Amino acid sequence: MKSLAFKIVILFFLFIVQYSCKKNDEELVADFTVNYRKINVGEKVKFFDKSRNEPISWNWIFNGGTPLISEEQNPEVIYLNPGLYSVSLTVSNSTGNNSLVKSEYVEVVEFACGNDVIDNRDFNLYNTIIIGNYCWFKQNLNTGAFISTPSLSTDNDIIEKYCYNNDDANCNTYGGLYQWDEMMQYVTTEGAQGICPAGWHIPTDAEWTTLVSNYSSATAGTALKEGGTSGFEAKLGGRRDTDGGCWQITEGGYFWSTTVNGTNPWYRFVSNATSDVNRMSIPKTYGFSVRCLKN
Repeated sequence: MKSLAFKIVILFFLFIVQYSCKKNDEELVADFTVNYRKINVGEKVKFFDKSRNEPISWNWIFNGGTPLISEEQNPEVIYLNPGLYSVSLTVSNSTGNNSLVKSEYVEVVEFACGNDVIDNRDFNLYNTIIIGNYCWFKQNLNTGAFISTPSLSTDNDIIEKYCYNNDDANCNTYGGLYQWDEMMQYVTTEGAQGICPAGWHIPTDAEWTTLVSNYSSATAGTALKEGGTSGFEAKLGGRRDTDGGCWQITEGGYFWSTTVNGTNPWYRFVSNATSDVNRMSIPKTYGFSVRCLKN
């Protein structure tokens, strides 16, 4: 009898545990994450709902953020002042609701060169570095909508980029390739913002000269290339020619300036075959890489 009673107790206990686990599996549980937890003033982040058991409504509160509240499932929020900010989410469905608060979840700081920069247009992140008195991106710009070669960019309010050999993976690694007019957003102003994020601009020929002058003219290319001593990390993303062909990826990096020599813009070229930096001009229809410089 003792053995039978013991078995009954064990079976009852297992039933309770199973019922409890099943109930917990069905309960609504609020949860979320964000793409970047530390950002600069004026940058935007995206929140992602990770709640369990199929919520059908969301009520977010973003202390210090704009918007302050949102009913979207995966909202985008901009922060305009430094501080540590909490975020709360309440989710609901036919079974009830559940809430979660994450205190001091987003840290917002004033920008200082060396901070990472988030491009509010697409959430791409760029490292920065100060060289001399100038603050540069450490990556080639990669923003805009992909268009395939041999198509030409057009003035259509959409930033258009080429990816070497029409391969998105090359844009992710080496950045986009841009025709000069598209990069400039169809203005001719020296030091124009062009396709760079707000607060940044495309370097002039003089600003490229200043960058290169920090190093020996014979070895500046080696210093600026990826793995070099400067930290500039120039990616050798190749070029897109006027006929649509792509050349020299991993072999040469071509970087536009905003300055025009007659009708052709100046650019800088670094190569894995040489240790210097070349300054040349070329027609605007070529597709080259872009680096951004802090205003």
